[in-house]
Amino acid sequence: MPQRIEVDLERCQRITGYAPSLASESARLAPEEWDWRLCVHRAVEQLLVPVVRLADVYRLLLVEDRRLSQAVADGELDRGARAARLRDVSQRIEAVGGNDPAAVSRRNEPQATAEEIADAREIVIEALAR
Repeated sequence: MPQRIEVDLERCQRITGYAPSLASESARLAPEEWDWRLCVHRAVEQLLVPVVRLADVYRLLLVEDRRLSQAVADGELDRGARAARLRDVSQRIEAVGGNDPAAVSRRNEPQATAEEIADAREIVIEALAR
């Protein structure tokens, strides 16, 4: 699963032309950043949500990312603060059992392990936190 997330993140970068590793520390969103973030959100919905027991906590992560990114776009929040808050959300997901695999995969996917779910979540958080 972590490898599939990485492949999807690379695909998002290719189709949007946005590379989070090259983002400036400016207070505003970079061109194509919204499109990239939405692509990453779709990857989470397709790859993580179907295999976790607490799918809603991942959906809340995506809502929080949208809210925080809008605040960055509006100049109300800087990238560092957004990154810190997203990492806090990630810790809360882990604390409530967000790494627990679903009893039965919702999409006939192979069962994911808690370790694979945690690794995939961290890859997503680190990408979104840039």
